[in-house]
Amino acid sequence: ACTSIEKITTNRFQKSIDNHIIADMQFLNRNKEKRFNPQLLFEPVKSIIVVLANYYQPYTFGESSFQIAKYALGKDYHIVIKDKLKELQRYIEQLEPNSQNRCFCDTAPVMEKYLASHCGLGWIGKNTLLITKTGSYHFIGTIFTSLNLPTEQNKENNSCSNCNLCEKACPN
Repeated sequence: ACTSIEKITTNRFQKSIDNHIIADMQFLNRNKEKRFNPQLLFEPVKSIIVVLANYYQPYTFGESSFQIAKYALGKDYHIVIKDKLKELQRYIEQLEPNSQNRCFCDTAPVMEKYLASHCGLGWIGKNTLLITKTGSYHFIGTIFTSLNLPTEQNKENNSCSNCNLCEKACPN
């Protein structure tokens, strides 16, 4: 899915900071201007390509005194997803040699969940995660590109309603 860079809003994010919902994640206070102005991260950006990669692992630890997040059961996702993004970037550059592109996977102040929901890939659930019809076990990757790409208009409706299963399941 793809979005243009012009519609990133600060309302929900700033409310989370103002209401101290970010707990000890003070890094969210840094580089706020870059979160809402992607050109500060990559000046030639005109469109942002957003991709999801499912990381669901059926494995559980049973009756254990420790828990490990499912996303941590495999190889470092920063490396795995970035490698896949770079492969897609090379393909784009073969098709459009004059394009300029930059990949991000949770290593820069990018509003990944917002962008993914804006592209219609899911919605932000009550647990603050991106939720799709198949769940919330997804890594989000982005490619900032100088290409002016058509945007996706298939916005996924928030299907939470009175459901709170994600809140109950989330250890945080």
